[in-house]
Amino acid sequence: MRGEVKVNSQRNQSGVAMIIALFALLLLSVVGLGMMYSTNMETSINGNYRDKQEAFYAALAGLQEARDRIQPSWGDIPAPTALPSTSFQNVIYILSDASTVKPWDPTKKYFDTELCQEKVMGLSGTSGVPCTTIASGSTWYKTYDHSLGGIWNLPNPLDLKWVRITVKGNNMTPVPVNGDNTVADQACWNGANQMSTPSTYTTGCRPKAGVTAIFVTSSGGGYSSSGPAIVITGDGTGATATAVMQPETTGYVASITLTTGGSGYTIAPTVTITGDGTGATATAVLSSTGTVTTTPGAVTSVTMTTGGAYAGPPSPPPTVNFSGGGGTGASAVAVLSSSGTVVTDGYVTAVTVNNGGSGYTSPPTVNFSGGGGSASGAAATAVLGTSGKVVSLNVSSLGTQCYSQASDVVVSFSPGSGSGATAVGVLEPTRSCIYSASVTAAPNCNNKLSSANGYSPPDQKSSVTFNDVGNKSAYGTLHVSTADDKSPSSFLVNYPGHDATGYSASTFSSTLTIYVSPGTTTAWPIHSSQQDCNNIQVTATTGYRLQSITVTDGGSGYTSTPTVNITGGTGDSSGGSTYPTATATLGFPVSSVTVTSGGNHYTSAPTVSFTGGGGGCGVCTPATATASVVTTSTWVYPVDHVTVTAGGSGYTSPPSVSFGSTSGSGAAAMANISGTTATTYPVDHVDVNTGGSGYTSALTTVSFSGGGGMNAAATATIGQQLTGGYSVNTITVNTAGSGYTYDPTITICGTNNAGMFGCPIGSGPGSGATAVSQINGGVKYGKVYLVTALAQTKTGGRSMLQMEVSTPVMGFGFGGALTLDGPNPVIDAMPNSLNFTIKGADKNLCNDIADPDHPAIDGYDDPNASPPTHSVEDIISSLPRPDHYTGSGGTPSVQNGYASLGESMGTPAGLESLINTIYNKTGANHYGNNPSSIALGDCPTHNTSDASCHTIIDYVEGDLTLNGNATGYGTLVVTGTLTMSGNFTWYGLVLVIGDGHMEFNGGGNGQIIGQLIDAKIWDSYTTKTKLSSLGSPTFKWNGGGVNAVQFDHCWSTKLMDAFNWTPPPTTKPLKVLSFRILPY
Repeated sequence: MRGEVKVNSQRNQSGVAMIIALFALLLLSVVGLGMMYSTNMETSINGNYRDKQEAFYAALAGLQEARDRIQPSWGDIPAPTALPSTSFQNVIYILSDASTVKPWDPTKKYFDTELCQEKVMGLSGTSGVPCTTIASGSTWYKTYDHSLGGIWNLPNPLDLKWVRITVKGNNMTPVPVNGDNTVADQACWNGANQMSTPSTYTTGCRPKAGVTAIFVTSSGGGYSSSGPAIVITGDGTGATATAVMQPETTGYVASITLTTGGSGYTIAPTVTITGDGTGATATAVLSSTGTVTTTPGAVTSVTMTTGGAYAGPPSPPPTVNFSGGGGTGASAVAVLSSSGTVVTDGYVTAVTVNNGGSGYTSPPTVNFSGGGGSASGAAATAVLGTSGKVVSLNVSSLGTQCYSQASDVVVSFSPGSGSGATAVGVLEPTRSCIYSASVTAAPNCNNKLSSANGYSPPDQKSSVTFNDVGNKSAYGTLHVSTADDKSPSSFLVNYPGHDATGYSASTFSSTLTIYVSPGTTTAWPIHSSQQDCNNIQVTATTGYRLQSITVTDGGSGYTSTPTVNITGGTGDSSGGSTYPTATATLGFPVSSVTVTSGGNHYTSAPTVSFTGGGGGCGVCTPATATASVVTTSTWVYPVDHVTVTAGGSGYTSPPSVSFGSTSGSGAAAMANISGTTATTYPVDHVDVNTGGSGYTSALTTVSFSGGGGMNAAATATIGQQLTGGYSVNTITVNTAGSGYTYDPTITICGTNNAGMFGCPIGSGPGSGATAVSQINGGVKYGKVYLVTALAQTKTGGRSMLQMEVSTPVMGFGFGGALTLDGPNPVIDAMPNSLNFTIKGADKNLCNDIADPDHPAIDGYDDPNASPPTHSVEDIISSLPRPDHYTGSGGTPSVQNGYASLGESMGTPAGLESLINTIYNKTGANHYGNNPSSIALGDCPTHNTSDASCHTIIDYVEGDLTLNGNATGYGTLVVTGTLTMSGNFTWYGLVLVIGDGHMEFNGGGNGQIIGQLIDAKIWDSYTTKTKLSSLGSPTFKWNGGGVNAVQFDHCWSTKLMDAFNWTPPPTTKPLKVLSFRILPY
């Protein structure tokens, strides 16, 4: 029983196990099926996501490609220029395959389901609902088919289908640019924000402008003095202008200047004047000085000029000699005449002295004259005797003695071998010295001249002079009586003195004083309270000084010079007076004459005379002599002719002919040669006969022909003469007008365009004048483009993306009152003055509509710079008084000007283009480094709109220093360092662009009203190597005083309007402003 029961229990257990196993198998099957379903779902989701990603990135690639292709510098697709229109192709489609992709066709697979949302071309749509309609026709779009490029013909091209490019309007996106959905104007980019086109701007975000200048490109001619009508045609209105005429002149040949005279002319060459004029004629004039050209030859004959006189046979005829002339080898013989003459020929043999005369200090010259015929050549020397007389006295010193009369001068001669010489003195005509002095016994001297009173020897006083008369140069000795030591007894003159004025009277009375030196005296010694002898009177007799000594008798027999002794007169050597001294000069007679040459051809005795030798004194007599002559008579014959025996060769000029002979002389002749001589001349000058008309300097030439010469050259000077007509000199803009977006066409009315282009019928006279206009400059805001792309994969993954991109702000960017245009500026000092300010508020001196506040200072920090820059922080940290810098954005008003300055003002290329435009502006003043002065202009009211305001343009290539109290008005560019100090003020634009270095020194009240921009764009103003990006400008302001910088748009942006600046196109990719995924 137990066993059966056991068996049944096992069977029951096996059944349960099977059921459990079947259940487990069923459960596993369910799990497996679930897992399989889950895997398929995940795979499907992953595939769809991957398709969407592929479509997204394909569309994104299309956006980026379109952004590059409309880049102004390198893009290959011209960007649209205006908002979409049914009349113009302002919508651009870039297609992957034009044969299948037609976004403008609602029936095609890749239809543009978004365009109606942009409210253009009369389209409208419901937000979030794909468009089903589109503009009709094909005049509104332009396509670029990518299927034509090799990359799009690949087996598996990208999933991008099309990219659409349009100019963005204010209301083309879900959120209007200015918040007003009804405004459809073009959207612009101001560097910081999008904005609707301003009222003063037009299509393309360009400023509407007036005509600022009209430039004459051709003056034309033949107009009347009142000038032609000026027609201005453009998209603006209101501009008018007046032609300023100038008398028309024509060029004529005023003169011809010879640059080289040439050579070889035998007659004047013909002058030809060519050019753009007619009628000028001129005549060449040869120089008066020529060049002789000789062809060498031989001596052909000899022509006698003088036959001479030669001895006949048996003496031979003279030989004939040739010299010079450049040749050699000529020879000839002389033939004497058969007819001779008897010639008497003599010579001087001796000279006999008839009277030796007297007084010769040296041998006189012996002269011969006369003697008949051609007598000449006699010469002789005189010999003096040994015993003579005194002929003169040479006074070596006149001495200082004083004489009452000439006989007082005693002259004697000793020793000497001769005797009888006498001489007398000659006195000066005017009394000038003291000859003697007399005293009276009374009164006595005040005191005794005794030993007791210090006088030694007693009873006399030496060196006493006259106190009351003369120059106190004379002095002597006063003697008193020995009996009482005080009674005057005599006065002895020791030194006569000399005073031609004081001692000119014959006598005078005077008291006495003590002599010290000429003109200096001292008082007498004092005893008993009185001077010893200043009380007496003496009477002086004046005399004369010696003037000269005259020999009255020379004496005789003197063989040696005697000594001259001169005595007499008043004065003694102990008192310092000196006697005259003199030396004697002896003269002698001529004792004989020695003949040194007898001469020749004398037929009779010549006359003998003597000159020189020192004779002719008052006691001298002349010598006389007689010549003796010996004569002979002979037959002589002249040379009759010369026979040439050999002509020689190489003679360029006739050689000299000479005759050699010992038996005669005098023949002379000239040689004749066979060579030829020609004289040629250069051109000396050119005379203008008629000036002609219509000539200009550049096209007028002068040439020479004929005359046998060459190489003459000359230039013509062109003068101007009135024709009676007028040409257009300049054109003055009367009213600028407004609304011009491009330079309007200028038509100058004349006979060539009467009744056309707005010119009145009958316009004229005159024609040919042309001109071009210039409108105001200004900022060109960036143009905003909407770029939309559609991509779809093969499996249906679809993505539509949209990007807004912008060109940069171009032109003159609006910075701060002070703009430090570059990263990390170098600021060593800023003023701590209580009164110093920089203000960004528009001073608006022209009473225009004021600008909104500008920053006081604009720095420059490029947000893309690596490493980052910190210009704004550096500027703020350098300001001692932050509250003095006011303007937009709070205090201190310092902002980053990167966006507002734009690319034109934010790159070296843009700023260089700016200053080049200013440099090339008509009327700009150009200066080198450190000019001593510059033009300043004038604007008495400081209002740029007033007619009295005359602004200037100064461009300094280098450094400039401005100081003092002057004021400038206009535009100033400095490429080096600008240094300002004191009270110097500038109204206008100050552009320190180049080295970008500015320094202010000291206090004062100097100001800059307008705008100041400091930028470094070059390594140095001398090399002008352009930097790849803006460098760090340098700005230093030491001191402050009441200096200031204040923004004024009248003196900033309005001045810039006068420059038609076209900045270089941007080289950067277009700026991405926004990006969105569209649900269409």
